[in-house]
Amino acid sequence: MALSREETARRYGTAIFDFAKDSGKTELMYSELTELKKAVQAEPRFVQVLSNPVLDAKQKES
Repeated sequence: MALSREETARRYGTAIFDFAKDSGKTELMYSELTELKKAVQAEPRFVQVLSNPVLDAKQKES
């Protein structure tokens, strides 16, 4: 059974938070995620590019 978007987001969110907490970088992670949120809000197509399986990592970076 495939995971729902919500369950996938919850798992990734928990993993990111646990990593940040364990490495003592919760404030840095919060700051970086806030910047990512701003980028997505400013350019909604950003998410489409990152989620496009046709584009390889090098293309997504450019």
